[in-house]
Amino acid sequence: MPMVAAVKKLGDGEGAAFRTPVKRSVRQKTSPGLSTPNALATPEEMSVDSTATNKRKRKSIGTSTVKAMSNCYLSTNKKRARTSLSGPGTPGKATPLDAVRERDVAKRFLELEVTEVYKAIRKQTGALGGNAAGGAIYGEITQSSFQRVVDYLKENCELSEASLFLDVGSGLGKPNMHVAIDPGVEVSYGVELEELRWHLSLHNLRSVLQLDVNKSKPNRTIFTAGDITDAQTFNPFSHVYSFDVGFPPDVMAHMATMFNRSEARYFISFHSPRKVIESYGFHVENIGRVATSMAGSSEGHTCYFYRQVEKDGVEASPADKENVKRQKRLSLPASTSEDKTVVDKDALLQIDPLFRPGFEILGRGKDGVLAYIESFFGEQQRSGRTRNQKRSSQPQQRQERPLESYYRVVGKARVGDRAAKK
Repeated sequence: MPMVAAVKKLGDGEGAAFRTPVKRSVRQKTSPGLSTPNALATPEEMSVDSTATNKRKRKSIGTSTVKAMSNCYLSTNKKRARTSLSGPGTPGKATPLDAVRERDVAKRFLELEVTEVYKAIRKQTGALGGNAAGGAIYGEITQSSFQRVVDYLKENCELSEASLFLDVGSGLGKPNMHVAIDPGVEVSYGVELEELRWHLSLHNLRSVLQLDVNKSKPNRTIFTAGDITDAQTFNPFSHVYSFDVGFPPDVMAHMATMFNRSEARYFISFHSPRKVIESYGFHVENIGRVATSMAGSSEGHTCYFYRQVEKDGVEASPADKENVKRQKRLSLPASTSEDKTVVDKDALLQIDPLFRPGFEILGRGKDGVLAYIESFFGEQQRSGRTRNQKRSSQPQQRQERPLESYYRVVGKARVGDRAAKK
């Protein structure tokens, strides 16, 4: 690269200056040369010129910056205006959920409601109740397992809001309260043989009905005590469920006779098809199965689903015809007299005598069911006391004794001793 001479004269004689040779590119950027107009200018002129140049540059830079800031400010105002239209803290326009997402959300809410019911029962009776000592065998399947059973019933066994669900051997009542929420059956009935478990189920029902989530909802669940062998049919129920692992063979045979002569459409059992169809004589066909696990143990059982088939050469009534009959039975017309709701007797005649008391209590409404439970436990509390407890609850009058009966006076006999001598 060409080099520049090291010595340049800036004036005549004195004032000569020496400069270090540098590259042309660096010199053009850093030091003024002879070719530039400011090369021979005085320091005052150079300062004035540089000030003017800097002013022009700052002016151009400032204009672009102001424009950019103004554009940003306008865009921010537009965003702020759009946000204010939808309200403070609102993310924007709400879009409706699609059908699949809506079903998922509704199912999630049902699961939460069912979980609250199980928590209330667990709070009242513990993690695993039943008081099996001295009574029949008792067992419970987990909440998730029974949810799989309910899902299968809804998809394949026509379990809906118009169904009538019966649990034979209801125990603490968890399955009945489960189907009362999901899918929300018309009637959820439980019959129990052991009296103590029946008391626990009524206690759980009272606790569940008093939850905040159920205050504005009607009651669809009832529990009664009784022996299923005293019934003749399963009318008017459409779905019969039973955790029948420990049921005696004669009880299962009687239930088969009841089921074959009733209008029940589906039977849910924990016995295999070989026992249900061949041994006990149910007129049903197996349509599916679901694996379940027991609560409080690692034991598991398979739940089988059966559907009624032809009986006496005539096929069972279709679902639509059965629903029409069911609606007639479920109408349960009520007549109010003297502030008491009484179920019509004609409607009760369509129900087996073993289940009529429960339907009569259901006809009173939610408040009537709660009043029945309160009065029942009140009578049990009064009738369960011993003689000493009843006597201690009665007010007793104090009897004053003379002072001489406590202390013996010197030279005198006690009052009791005088009476004994006489």
